[in-house]
Amino acid sequence: MLVVLQALPYSPQGHQVASINEDNTIRLWDRSRGGCLHTLTSHSDIISFAVYSPQESKLHPTNKDGTVISWVVQTGECRPIRTDHIDDDIARSPRG
Repeated sequence: MLVVLQALPYSPQGHQVASINEDNTIRLWDRSRGGCLHTLTSHSDIISFAVYSPQESKLHPTNKDGTVISWVVQTGECRPIRTDHIDDDIARSPRG
């Protein structure tokens, strides 16, 4: 099975990487152990991009439909945080 990657954002400290896949899933990878931590599947549309919080505790991807979801990296829990239209970038506080 061939999976096409849309993006590959690294966490700020470089401990994790998120593979954003063409099938609207995100896989979180632990770079030090080399394993998949979670497969995130709650996206209903093409994922445009994602950013990690500065502490690497959350991942914030956005869909083409404007939905932003906050994922808790440690547990894989998702929390929808915004569903109206957003621009092509997201701003986060340096404190996360």
